[in-house]
Amino acid sequence: MPPTRPLTVVITGASSGIGLATALAFARAQARVVLRARGEAPLARAAAACRELGARALAVPGDVTQPAAMHRLAERAAEFGDGGIDVWVNNAGVGAVGLFDETPVAAHEQVVRINLLGYLHGAHAVLPFFKAARKGVLVNIVSLGAWAPSPYGVSYTASKFGLRGFSEALRAELVDYPQIRICDIFPATADTPGMRHSANYTGKALRSAAAAGRGGRGRSCRAARGGRANLAGGDGRGRGKAGARCQPAGAGPAAAGIRPYPASAFQRRARDTGH
Repeated sequence: MPPTRPLTVVITGASSGIGLATALAFARAQARVVLRARGEAPLARAAAACRELGARALAVPGDVTQPAAMHRLAERAAEFGDGGIDVWVNNAGVGAVGLFDETPVAAHEQVVRINLLGYLHGAHAVLPFFKAARKGVLVNIVSLGAWAPSPYGVSYTASKFGLRGFSEALRAELVDYPQIRICDIFPATADTPGMRHSANYTGKALRSAAAAGRGGRGRSCRAARGGRANLAGGDGRGRGKAGARCQPAGAGPAAAGIRPYPASAFQRRARDTGH
């Protein structure tokens, strides 16, 4: 049955990519959307775009790696939604691209902190509201990288494999709450800003698999079980995802349609414009 009142939906990583598209889709359905991202200006623009579609929207800047902040987000969302939360979309994520041992441990830690622990914090914050209502939908935007490993994205792969296990275990734990749904989404390639904002230790500029494909560069692509195509991995808040497992002919990132990049430009390290 269609809802008898507007849904209250929380979306992390809502300022760009898949997160922003999700927010706009719910706004078109007149849901009350609560948006979380770290960048205040892009988050405000996302909320304004939702309001232009006739929806109520609340922008709550903050960091998904801070558990107390995520609980406060849930509390604000419940107040905004007349006491409850109907849907929570975990979507924020990052990537760190490069040879594993040449990428600083701090960058690997940040990837796991955001991609895995950020989702755990979101679930931990919203589940009390779902259990009180005995219903709710938790959506985890994962990646096809949760099924196939990504060379040059080892910590990304670890976070996504871990996230898939997290969802499966939580789903089993909630067997006594049949109306609380844990939904995993494994997007294929998305041409989003993710490549530009991944921590890049390759010495080259990165492009998403989708963008590189439009450039017509030759690659050998093979379908794989939930394969991954790009080297950075990602989640769409701007992390480009991959559907078919597309590796460039020949090994290594240099063959993947990656352009030379000035040394000064890739001093940027793991950060997520999507949350």
